Amino acid sequence: MITVPLETWVSIGALLGVGLSLAGLLLTTVHSLRTEVKSDIADLRTEVKSDIADLRTVVDRLDNRVYALATQQSPGPLIVPRSRD
Repeated sequence: MITVPLETWVSIGALLGVGLSLAGLLLTTVHSLRTEVKSDIADLRTEVKSDIADLRTVVDRLDNRVYALATQQSPGPLIVPRSRD
């Protein structure tokens, strides 16, 4: 029968402890990163929706202006919202 010295068991236990600690740290880091990315994506979606609404407003104004010109009416002023940058 093969016997393993106590120092070997201690070393194996220490390595397992370090491995489990690193795995826990990695999982925590991945979870926090995932939460941060989800938050950033939600912010970007909100910003894109706002930009799309602004663009639809501009397109509607241009459409009305083109219609007025096509029917030989006096087109109203074209007011384009300024960029938020």
